[in-house]
Amino acid sequence: MRHIIIILCFILTSSFVVAKGSGLHWPKEIKKNETVVVLYQPQLESFKGNMLEGRMALSVTRKDKKPVFGALWFKARLATDLEERTAVLEKLDIQKIVFPGVKDS
Repeated sequence: MRHIIIILCFILTSSFVVAKGSGLHWPKEIKKNETVVVLYQPQLESFKGNMLEGRMALSVTRKDKKPVFGALWFKARLATDLEERTAVLEKLDIQKIVFPGVKDS
């Protein structure tokens, strides 16, 4: 499980761009070898200045296993370009990942 969390953290800390009308759809599915991680739509908890805080549900499914569901909390800085009508999440910090029943989460 720790290996999957490290991969997930790497993917989530990469910056991404959200453009007006870009059709950002949820959930997002990430496949790595025989493991599938599903990220569900983030729920924002606060937006002060250019700082976002929120949480999202996720599931991890290994080959021939049932999905394990958990939650992830994050903070991120939002950079906006008003002319281009885009927003980029920069410096995404994962604060906590919890999988009920998993001790090393």
